[in-house]
Amino acid sequence: MKKQGDVLNQQRLRAFYRYNQAMEAGDAQVLAAVLAEAEQDSVLERMIMELNEVYQIEDRAVPHVDEVAEVQAMIVAQFGENTMSEKIQTPLVATLGQQDEQTRSKRPLIVAQWYQKRATWVAAAVAGLLICLAILPGTSVVAAQFLALFRPQQFQAQPVLNPQQLRRDFLLYVQNFGTVDIQPIEKTAAGDDYNTLPESRMTRADVESALGHHISLPSQLPAGAGPQLQFSLFRGEQGTFVFHSDQVRAYLTQTGQSSVQIPAQLDGATFTINMDSGVIANYYASCQINTQNDRVCRGGTPFLLTELPTPIVKATGRASLNDLRSFMLSLPKLSTDMRSLIQHLDVNSGVIPIPIPETIAAQQVKVQGASGLLLSDSTMNVLLWQSNNIIYAIGTTGGDSAKIMDAANSLR
Repeated sequence: MKKQGDVLNQQRLRAFYRYNQAMEAGDAQVLAAVLAEAEQDSVLERMIMELNEVYQIEDRAVPHVDEVAEVQAMIVAQFGENTMSEKIQTPLVATLGQQDEQTRSKRPLIVAQWYQKRATWVAAAVAGLLICLAILPGTSVVAAQFLALFRPQQFQAQPVLNPQQLRRDFLLYVQNFGTVDIQPIEKTAAGDDYNTLPESRMTRADVESALGHHISLPSQLPAGAGPQLQFSLFRGEQGTFVFHSDQVRAYLTQTGQSSVQIPAQLDGATFTINMDSGVIANYYASCQINTQNDRVCRGGTPFLLTELPTPIVKATGRASLNDLRSFMLSLPKLSTDMRSLIQHLDVNSGVIPIPIPETIAAQQVKVQGASGLLLSDSTMNVLLWQSNNIIYAIGTTGGDSAKIMDAANSLR
């Protein structure tokens, strides 16, 4: 059963990665193929929905798997009847930094034709980032973790001009600065194999048994949220990044930055990031059992809670985390957004900057005595905080920030 679950999870990760790359490239054919897979897999569907929330903060619209029939009709009309039956093969590691402006412009032109009108909440720079830490395969995981090389204690909003380019820069630097190895943590904290039970059918007790600790849930919900609750677990991972000076030197020469000195102590420096398993709790209006015996839930005001243990980083070798930070800041062609983000990273105090578009309002708040970060606009509210070595992120639609604060303060 465990091996079957691991194989299924790997298939989901590959499908999720294909979807992510297709969103960037505007590849409607691959998008439609993955959405068709998600229609038969509720876990993959939820993973895609989380990624869509990340993109909504940039595009202000979200595709949803309920629209698969409409998508397929559009693809058939555009590409012909055989398109949907063809096997899609997309490399797991896409070529980075080589998209020209014409390619980048395809995504809003193609994807926008079938974007869902439904207004789901956006966790983009916060919950979306944290979720991606756990579910994206390969270098994408470490790309998101690249600045989280310590135990976060407090979050600080950092406006960025181009979120898409920042994400590409993360991947580009990780690929060119060393090697990455991602290994799943085989067991949860309690030693249970939660793949023996369909996630869609899990109760709170099942989740707590799998994770090995109590999870907090709100007693107050925003109007229209719930009452049905559905959990999604994501397996813990250990990511190892090894800095290689020869790779970095080749990159610096290629990009016209050959005058930059690489500190000798960075060569071979190893940074290991450990993150235990976590949970996502979604609230819906109703649920039903489908033909695959999955509990499928829909409707109601979107409301989501993410809980995951704070990542822990260990550095081995002669280099410190501040050595890596200082080297990054020495690069003359470091983008403005990347430089600002790294400058606001405080390794010593545990302050981590959260990149957000300039259109999102941010304020520091108190959540049950802990320092929190509230992100909001007229369509959504997202709240992020850390307490007792657990990171919490909750979000909902609507512009009433008081409702999400009430929900956060009611967690027990």
